[in-house]
Amino acid sequence: MWEGMVRCSSMPNIWLAMMFYFIPILLLFGMALEVYNQNRQEEINKIAASFMFVTIILYMGTFARHLNMPTSAKSIALGLTYLIGFILICLVMHFCLRLTGRFKALSRKHVMLICYGSLVPDLLVFMPSSWLSVYEADGIQVYEISNDVFQLLMIGNCLYSIVICMIVTIMGFRYTKHVELQIKRKQFRTIMLGCLVSYAWSFPFIMNDRSFLLLEELDFSDLGILSTLWIALFLRYAMMKYNFIPTIPYNDQILYELSPLSILIVNQQGIIKDLNPQTALLLEYPPSELMFRPIGQFLISDHTVITRTGSRKEVKVERQYMESRGEILQYMVITDVSKGREAEDKVKYLASHDSLTGLSNRFYFQKQVEAYIHQVDGGKAVIFVLDIDKCKQISLTESNVLGDRLLQYAAKSLKSVSPSEALISRLGENEFALIVPDMEDRASIDSLANRIMNTFKETFVYEGNPINITVSMGICLTPEHGEHADELLQYAEMAMYEARRQGNNHFVIFKPSLRREEQAHYCMNLSVRKGLEEGEFSLHYQPQLELGTSRIIGVEALIRWIRPGIGLLAAEDFIPMAEESGNMMDIDYWVLDTACRQLQSWMQEGLDGILMSIHLSPRQLSNAEFPEKVSETIRRTGILPGQLCLEIKEHRGIYQNEEVVGICHAIQSLGVKLSIDDFRTGYSSLPFLKRIAVHSVKIDRSFVKDMLHSAHDEAIVHTMIDVSHSLGKRVIAEGVEAFEQWEKLSEFGCDEIQGYFLSKPLEANDFLRFMAQKTTVI
Repeated sequence: MWEGMVRCSSMPNIWLAMMFYFIPILLLFGMALEVYNQNRQEEINKIAASFMFVTIILYMGTFARHLNMPTSAKSIALGLTYLIGFILICLVMHFCLRLTGRFKALSRKHVMLICYGSLVPDLLVFMPSSWLSVYEADGIQVYEISNDVFQLLMIGNCLYSIVICMIVTIMGFRYTKHVELQIKRKQFRTIMLGCLVSYAWSFPFIMNDRSFLLLEELDFSDLGILSTLWIALFLRYAMMKYNFIPTIPYNDQILYELSPLSILIVNQQGIIKDLNPQTALLLEYPPSELMFRPIGQFLISDHTVITRTGSRKEVKVERQYMESRGEILQYMVITDVSKGREAEDKVKYLASHDSLTGLSNRFYFQKQVEAYIHQVDGGKAVIFVLDIDKCKQISLTESNVLGDRLLQYAAKSLKSVSPSEALISRLGENEFALIVPDMEDRASIDSLANRIMNTFKETFVYEGNPINITVSMGICLTPEHGEHADELLQYAEMAMYEARRQGNNHFVIFKPSLRREEQAHYCMNLSVRKGLEEGEFSLHYQPQLELGTSRIIGVEALIRWIRPGIGLLAAEDFIPMAEESGNMMDIDYWVLDTACRQLQSWMQEGLDGILMSIHLSPRQLSNAEFPEKVSETIRRTGILPGQLCLEIKEHRGIYQNEEVVGICHAIQSLGVKLSIDDFRTGYSSLPFLKRIAVHSVKIDRSFVKDMLHSAHDEAIVHTMIDVSHSLGKRVIAEGVEAFEQWEKLSEFGCDEIQGYFLSKPLEANDFLRFMAQKTTVI
């Protein structure tokens, strides 16, 4: 049985008792209105205000128990007091649940069930029963709960409320820690402190029933009820103190905490009162170390802050003064512009420099050359332009990574031999330039040119594979050859092209006659395109003989240019120029289409079983659309895929280029044969043969030419034939020009031969006549 006692108030002291209860009531009423009016739209403010209003009813009920009234009325007042106490507990649960966004996904029905479901058993207080009774004994009112079940019900209700509050508080605190909502953590700590103070206050009074000082109408237990006032005071402090701007919604406070901008609140003395997490990140301090410190320790000016590490950051500061609860506060928004400045500098750098090599680009180089010419009146300077031979071909057929490493190596080599005052630039894909001021004598020019040439003679090693590099270089002088950057670069490039035509590792100093030669080359490039459009190109076909049967089983298509006014030009006379001018792809597709149409024409004339071999350029071999082009040509011309053989010219590292290997597989999937042209022992053919099932290999004509006079070349040819046969490949020897070569190759077991001893390349009609007379020819 639980029992309690209350003294009845006499009239002289009733006003004193009223003051004891009604002063807290007035305080609670004022705090409730303040919290509610702070943000009427927020649920958390409504719950906090409701807690304070319900606490007022608790005080009024407790006061009513001290008045002289019928016993039955006192029972009702006591029951209301218990019920109000349980409602307060429910409001505390609701407040803890909504303090953070941790449980915002819960529906309103579930929230009401969790927080207010425990009120259902509490209504038993008002049921007619003998569980609760009030009576007087010696002038003292005694109230007791005599039913053990009802006592257990109340204890269980309290325990349930405590557990729920603990769970939602702990989970909510972890949530706020996770999303770094600093304000909510402060609110949590303040409310928890209020609960501790409340418990510490109420415990000694509730456990003692002695009267309070001279006011016998009040018990120690009455003083214990002031614990709810302590909770209300801390709750009000948490709600009013830890809000960014009291008039903005709660969602905006979250934006304040999660804003990518640094936001501080500073008082009139320059002391930091609050800050968001982004400010701590900007200044590289924990938030706790920034609070209540002078802003001047970190903000040097409106454009600079200093961090914990001592580094300075460029910032932009915006200020707004606002009054909050009678205090003028300065709201500062700090934007870190240092990263933007770094990005701007990077953009400027990339606009004037090559990202791969770090050298200046063509635009910056021309600008600096022009500035140098105009700054130094009559100043002399030398411009060098050099090109890495076949660098583009290496990138296309072997590896883009290898091409990039080669360009970086070239840039490093140029820096190592160039004078410190020289400006070095990468003009294009594999073209470099440098300008050296105050250099005028030819001996110095030749010396620097030779140093550059010699540094590129050193073998470049990539992944253990040595690669020999050759360069072609052109040189021009200012003011001797010109006084404008565009003009000087054009002349230097003309000289570079002339050096390339003279052979590898040459340099040429510009002379006026080169302009006429360059004009001729330009006209040649135009003529190539015009020749394609007007049908000036033709294919000649060189027969291929099978040694075992002495039958003509195939031909190689070779392009010729019948240039008006000049005559017949072989491929080597115009193909290098076509590759430089970008016309090679058009020529490649023309050859493929013409050869396939000619093969179909021969088939219609009864010439079957001829294998058409066509040479593939590196550009075709790196073009992902090329297999589809081959397929479309085969369908359109109606030839059998097995009658077409595409020859791949051997290159170092070709077997490592996955793109090239994929294109080869795609071509073979059409039924088209592949062959390796110019087969040599020191390159990549053997690894390539392991990855690609080629139909045949061609022995380079240089070995066939000298094998009758060189035991070394004879052994090489014999070895290549044996190795190829061991791998299941047919062998074709090209460049056969003598009967003795025929005999020796037949002795070695060569499968096919091709060369002038058998026949020169023939026009299509001449090849038909050759085939008609082949028995006589053989």
